[in-house]
Amino acid sequence: MGSDTALALRSARHPGANTAYPTLPFRQPAAPDSRTAATELGFRADAAWETDATQLPTKRVPVPEAWRFDPARAIGDVALDNVFTGWDGVATLSDAVRRLVVTIAADRAAGFLVVYIPPGRDFLAIEPVTHMTDAFNRAERGEKGTGARVLDAGAAFSCTMRISVHALP
Repeated sequence: MGSDTALALRSARHPGANTAYPTLPFRQPAAPDSRTAATELGFRADAAWETDATQLPTKRVPVPEAWRFDPARAIGDVALDNVFTGWDGVATLSDAVRRLVVTIAADRAAGFLVVYIPPGRDFLAIEPVTHMTDAFNRAERGEKGTGARVLDAGAAFSCTMRISVHALP
């Protein structure tokens, strides 16, 4: 197999439609993956949200150096449960031990990236999402730029995400 040969491809269009209610809060998530000590993460983002003890966002900040994965690098002992903004729609996970690279790509509708890397665990979650954490509560309080969408009766919305797995040479 060449290094550009796809071993698996998952492409999903995530539609949502409100067919019965006056308004319907709407969001789109993705899913977790496993990791090893050799796993490298890569993504570009402009900012991240610091969180409180309950993991709710408190302050938007430039991406701290310890949380920066541009260029891609080993995850090491970084622990995260944060939402990133201004990401370019592409994240990669590569693992030299497994000889695989996973690419997660989302269209502009998924303008936020949630990265969950729990300390001392062998998994992580890279979630392109349409909204920041706590978006609906923040939007209700009048905050702009949360990504919260409310679908009026008869309205629809969709976004596309693609997960591809390729062999490393």
